[in-house]
Amino acid sequence: MKSAVSPYPLLALESSSAKGGAALLMEVGAPLTMDLEEGLRHGRDLLSAVSRLLEDANLPPSALKAVAVSAGPGSYTGLRVGVMAAKTLAFALRLPILAVSSLEALAETVRTAAKPEPNTTIVAVQNARRDEVYLASHRVSGEAVETVLADRAVTPEEAAAYIRRDLDAGSPVILSGTGIAFHQDLLATLGQFSGIAHPGASAVARIGVRHFLQEKTADPIQLQPVYLRRDPHAGWRRDSLIAGR
Repeated sequence: MKSAVSPYPLLALESSSAKGGAALLMEVGAPLTMDLEEGLRHGRDLLSAVSRLLEDANLPPSALKAVAVSAGPGSYTGLRVGVMAAKTLAFALRLPILAVSSLEALAETVRTAAKPEPNTTIVAVQNARRDEVYLASHRVSGEAVETVLADRAVTPEEAAAYIRRDLDAGSPVILSGTGIAFHQDLLATLGQFSGIAHPGASAVARIGVRHFLQEKTADPIQLQPVYLRRDPHAGWRRDSLIAGR
């Protein structure tokens, strides 16, 4: 059942990688965006970017209808900053919160920038350190991407095997993400590299709208970052909490 309530204006936060940002999506027109300086200083800069976006749009915070956040996988510290900021805004302004996969947001960023033909497979490969990568595959379908392979943490060799499977299926393959450069000898020859390594906040906004209209909201109390790998502080492996994964 689709929601009859408008999600606009919708605020989106992306802090899963070294290049974070915020976006404000209105019902008409392209998103307003504010990119952060590269370097994982999201804790200092993210809410300041939100304030500048609202000022530029001449909107009070109370005008917002929803907040979407890139919930992971990605940078441990960056994800905590983004998810906590989204939860704080959701509680303070009584907004629904939409949790978006950072790998789906990366694929959506590639789709809008590269405009690949339908049925192209966009493979997101983000460096996860400790000889792992975060991997997901999405297929271009109309004005969106559909999940083919859900988010997971794998070795670079396992990622290569998944990509070869997509190639064997006959689908054009576009590679994206920081993991391509980190494992260039193994992965870069398996498909066309998009040149895009980080998800954009505007992609988080577009996916957030789809989640809103499908009533796929997250519980602001229960929502936690999605790490998909061993948490360096807690020492355990967290499964995805994003709806539909």
